[in-house]
Amino acid sequence: MYCSQLIWKVYQQATGQKLCAPRTFHSYDLQNKKVLKIIQQRYGALKNLPRTEFVVVPSDLATSSLLEEAPRKNQKK
Repeated sequence: MYCSQLIWKVYQQATGQKLCAPRTFHSYDLQNKKVLKIIQQRYGALKNLPRTEFVVVPSDLATSSLLEEAPRKNQKK
């Protein structure tokens, strides 16, 4: 289990709501240099990526309408 998936599952089990819809790897821009670097670190190569596996990524959680950003301590208004 990875961090985004953990947050998604905890929230879903606690509230019955999904923070976002899980998507397959295939639905993301897999040619982005930053994405390719992470894929190579975790899977060795793009060809090893399970493209049909459903995943939840931090950017999808960040855009969820169910979440609000908490004010930071010492943040000026």
